[in-house]
Amino acid sequence: MKKYFFQVFMGTLIVVSGWGFEPSQLASFQRVPKEELVKAIKSAVLVNRLSQLKDYILKNPSQFVSLDIPSVYLEVATNYYQTKNFYLSLMVATEGYFMKGNAEARAICAYYAARILYQQNNRESALFYVNRAIELLPQNHEFTLSVKRLKRQIRWEYISRSEGMPDESISDICFDGDDIWFSMWTGGIGRFSRSSLELIIFSQKNSGLKSDHTRTLALDGDTLWVGTYGGLCFYNKKSGKWQNVSGELSSVPVKKLFFYEGELYVATLGKGLFVKDKGNFRKIFETSVYVSDVLHGDRWMLIATMDKGVYVFEKGKQVAHILPGYTVKSLVLYRGMIYGGTHGNGMFVVKPGEWQNLSWVEGISSPYVETLQVYRDVLVIGTLGGGVNFLFPDKTVRVLTILDGLSSNDVVRIRPEKNRLWFGTLSGGIAILLVENMEDI
Repeated sequence: MKKYFFQVFMGTLIVVSGWGFEPSQLASFQRVPKEELVKAIKSAVLVNRLSQLKDYILKNPSQFVSLDIPSVYLEVATNYYQTKNFYLSLMVATEGYFMKGNAEARAICAYYAARILYQQNNRESALFYVNRAIELLPQNHEFTLSVKRLKRQIRWEYISRSEGMPDESISDICFDGDDIWFSMWTGGIGRFSRSSLELIIFSQKNSGLKSDHTRTLALDGDTLWVGTYGGLCFYNKKSGKWQNVSGELSSVPVKKLFFYEGELYVATLGKGLFVKDKGNFRKIFETSVYVSDVLHGDRWMLIATMDKGVYVFEKGKQVAHILPGYTVKSLVLYRGMIYGGTHGNGMFVVKPGEWQNLSWVEGISSPYVETLQVYRDVLVIGTLGGGVNFLFPDKTVRVLTILDGLSSNDVVRIRPEKNRLWFGTLSGGIAILLVENMEDI
């Protein structure tokens, strides 16, 4: 509202004084002097007529051949920025970026636009402009380092002890509208409200949570299922009460919870794999092995284990055993192939049906692969010690570490949400990466 009244007031003032922008003011010049273009930009922005000025410049290029137009816009934008007229600076800087001409001036216009948008907490638009600045500037330019620092500030957000998190080692993350649920290795369950920035902690002591050693989450309407090292429990959001599950799952450590075709699956450490069937939990994998992950296909199911490799089932019968003796932490289907992350041996890939014909992926920054997630046709890989790896369809790998803004190089959970990637880390809380496009990772 203040911005609107400011524009109306200034527009009235300059029209009364005869200083308002009109294209005809430039028509008398065979070659428009720099000071006249500066004057035109300043008057046009005050009456919201920068687009008309741009149209005039494009239709009459011969009048501006002696000027580097983006540099003139940059000069005006910088002047407004230095005098703290940030709104006017933003308008001129964005227009300057889109003008044809000097790439360096266009890049710095984009940088100022990104800086102001970031100050306004418009991270998505800020990221667009800072990426354009990086594209235009050479790596050895004196301004490039400042632009890269700004990009790091724009694209990263964090939830940590500063927000009241009692344990910065995160085991899982779950989205629930405005709320973010997360489980901690020793700190129980957290619920973070994005609108109010309020963090509520549920612990064994203050809420009835079965154990503070929580490992996995699954949300089903008003019910939040929680797998702990003390067994399975759930939270009713309407009543605000916790309840423990009876039977075998009452005390067995739960490694992973997930829904498949509407049914809740429970992977345990020592009691096999269960599925919720008509209110009760039925064991579907009779074994004493520690189940770390499960992956379903149309005709097959893979069960990853600790120290026992991967069991392959087709139509309920075991048909193969991959990498016996290996600890496989995570499985994912990516571009028709199954990828598996191991603890200490890197990442393998195998084609469904060709279970013994596997190969190993090269270029991963750590042999300890904890978690896998497909996002925008890129395989995102969380590791211990090596940060986050991005495997692109052309097999190239890019890496983000603490040097790039990641809060910890130990990434154990990856959750995508629209244009953000959420990373649950060990000792670094939650790091949130804003993504414009995967090529700019």
